[in-house]
Amino acid sequence: DTLQQIRDDMSATIYPSYLGQPPKEVGSASAGSLSADQWRTFCLVNLPITLTRIWSSVDTSERRKLLLINFLDLVVAVKRATAKKLDPETIASFESHMLKYVRGLRYIFPDVDLTPNHHLALHLGEVLRDFGPTHAYWSFPFERYIRLVRDASQNSRPSELLPCGIE
Repeated sequence: DTLQQIRDDMSATIYPSYLGQPPKEVGSASAGSLSADQWRTFCLVNLPITLTRIWSSVDTSERRKLLLINFLDLVVAVKRATAKKLDPETIASFESHMLKYVRGLRYIFPDVDLTPNHHLALHLGEVLRDFGPTHAYWSFPFERYIRLVRDASQNSRPSELLPCGIE
């Protein structure tokens, strides 16, 4: 089972402290919903490890090999788009891999419509040229703060929710 192999590989993975670790039982209801940072780790670290291992073998179907290549184009595109330092070559690499990914989706899933996000992703190169690395304006830190507030005990005493007792 692919999901179990992913979980097994996740258990054997040692993560640097700056990565948001996905729950060990990812894919089950008990794991809850993943944060954007956990999704990023899952898709850029965990899935490439396992899927490359199990879908690149000689006896893997051609469809799975196409799915793997397509997914890895997305992984490379995301890694390029989220690089801390950008240069014209990195942005061009992002654009190339994102275009290959979207074209691959059209080829592998001809009867499925692309979403507006697929179209918008094709314009991210322009945004990277205009505004620089995404870490300067992405929202992971805000998402973490929102999660902390959401999970805080709400006991009808607002002053206890704020870190410095401001009402």
